[in-house]
Amino acid sequence: MSLRRIDGKVCIVVHLLDNSSRQLLVEDASTVHDVLTDLAVKQNIKPFPGMNNVFGLCEARDGVNMGMCLPIGTPIVPIVSSWLANKVSDTAKFVFKIRLFANVVRAPEDKSLCYMSFIQGVYEVITGILPVTADEAISLAALQMQVKFGNSKPTVHTKGFLSRSGQLKGMVPAPLLLRRAMSAWDEDILARHRLLNADARANPMRLYCRMLLSRDFYGAEYFSAGQSFSSAMPESVVLAVGLSGVHVLTLEDKRILDHYSFAEINRWGFTSDPTFYVDLKAQMSRPDAQSTIKPTAEAGNRFTFTTKHGRDASDLLTAYATRILEEINARRDAGGAAAAAASSGAAGGAGAAGSGRAAAAAIAPDEAATRIQAMVRGARVREDLQREAAAVRIQALMRGNLARMEFDRMLEEAEAEFDE
Repeated sequence: MSLRRIDGKVCIVVHLLDNSSRQLLVEDASTVHDVLTDLAVKQNIKPFPGMNNVFGLCEARDGVNMGMCLPIGTPIVPIVSSWLANKVSDTAKFVFKIRLFANVVRAPEDKSLCYMSFIQGVYEVITGILPVTADEAISLAALQMQVKFGNSKPTVHTKGFLSRSGQLKGMVPAPLLLRRAMSAWDEDILARHRLLNADARANPMRLYCRMLLSRDFYGAEYFSAGQSFSSAMPESVVLAVGLSGVHVLTLEDKRILDHYSFAEINRWGFTSDPTFYVDLKAQMSRPDAQSTIKPTAEAGNRFTFTTKHGRDASDLLTAYATRILEEINARRDAGGAAAAAASSGAAGGAGAAGSGRAAAAAIAPDEAATRIQAMVRGARVREDLQREAAAVRIQALMRGNLARMEFDRMLEEAEAEFDE
């Protein structure tokens, strides 16, 4: 079997988490970046800064288990060729998903972005990746039913409707499904669907995503790990790396054992042992910590976990830090532009010139940040940089006074939103 070509281009199929797929034609030199750009167009996603870092392309060789998102500069055709060579082309697939659950996709206004966030949320819920209670599962399933079938119709959505149509397996989390009779799930979901208010009926996808936002580690990537620095924690744990930093979870039910937020992390990285570690700020006060677990005296402020996924966890944490810095810079740039416009209107040309000089001086640190972020983002430069060195540069930026103050303020705003 050979590569399928149309007009000299290689035909590939990319799957979405709603079981749909998109067919693309790629050049022999096309990379993940090119595919993500084409997919965004096909999905009608409005371009936004850093879009191709927020989304990702995964490879699932067995058709089920997805690996980490492929590096953005990875050539596509050699991967498809390797599937053919290893005789896995019948099962292997590409999957388009959200890689970074940044602010732009956590509460999206754009309908296409909202849909991407919704289908990924559904996927994580029904596969049990994101744990929910039975009552939460019923509410989420009712919203999912609203998306799929619209408003409740008494003559259609009768007792047994979901069971008869085979919908329950795609609505109820797999770990919970067999704990109750199918008829009980069916009845409760239909009843909850009938009770949806006007807002839920009009915006079910948005409300579904908002419900998941109450989970501290929603959208995180999970890494199995071990620890020996605290007898208060089990030896085997799960690390959830996401927008809010690193959560340490129990292996069985993903119960939170501890949380290291970006506001308190001073440094992170990996070693070839293999381990992943986070260093907290010296003498860091942790009033919001979700456990009393502390590192041992020998460990100081370093929490070290044994895991073969140390590099992936470190790279992902760096990607989130980079994304947050990009958002900080965008907000500063927007604020600087607004201030310059106001100054120009009030003081005329001379005032505008003065304001321009002041703005240039004010954003100098941002320009430096942008250069470093470009180094980390750029595909060619990324290949020439060691990942750990790139991470250190980002971490140094985050420890910078101005960036840190703005960063902490953004975290406080996010926490306030969740409290509401």
